[in-house]
Amino acid sequence: MGGRWKASPSLPVSPSCRKGPKGNSLVIEHVEGELKVYDNPIGVMTNSPTFDWHLTNLRNYVSLSPNNPRPVTVEGVKGTGFGQGGGMLGLPGDYSPPSRFVRTVAKGIMTISIDQPPVYKDVTNTAKPYTLPKEVYPEGKP
Repeated sequence: MGGRWKASPSLPVSPSCRKGPKGNSLVIEHVEGELKVYDNPIGVMTNSPTFDWHLTNLRNYVSLSPNNPRPVTVEGVKGTGFGQGGGMLGLPGDYSPPSRFVRTVAKGIMTISIDQPPVYKDVTNTAKPYTLPKEVYPEGKP
């Protein structure tokens, strides 16, 4: 969408995310006095900076993967990872809004599909930032 509308003083200033009945999601935020509305295909948002900035920033993390990296051999020496979760090497660990956004998106690609409402999965997975998801283990077994 990415449309622009003049902001109304009666509308809330903080950004918000709205989900439709089919699971589609929008982000609504005020930027420099204008109301901006974005399609939100990933269903994640945070308070700062703007949503379009976060989508661009995700390009810094395209190498993140739920899979462990494959061993490499250089000059006859085989190098392997130190354990499970190596595909997420480079995932930011601080609590700034950009880092929280990236971690939440990453957790989304690592989340097991369980019979829980999506909001429950989001809250429980975000609340456990140091628990390794089942997918980082070979064959899904810890």
